[in-house]
Amino acid sequence: MNQNTNVTTATAVFNIGQTNVKLTLLDDDGAVLAERRGPNGIVAGGEVTSLGCHTDLREPLRRRPSTLVAQMGWQDKFPPLRPAWSVRSAPCAGT
Repeated sequence: MNQNTNVTTATAVFNIGQTNVKLTLLDDDGAVLAERRGPNGIVAGGEVTSLGCHTDLREPLRRRPSTLVAQMGWQDKFPPLRPAWSVRSAPCAGT
């Protein structure tokens, strides 16, 4: 790892795997400044208002996927819905 203490900018690379998470900081030349690894505690989840407002993938008032999702056969591609303020929680009601 680069021991340069005069770095003014750095690039963070966040790599999320199925079992581990790795954060690597790189200087402008691509040299590794620091690297940390840990277990992946991330829970997959979709967020209702984002899917409903920014895509045609959800019918928020009906609390269900849109007809586009059914027409494309994408029902099994979506993770459970979770509230925006939640890091880990049970899926939202009406999913």
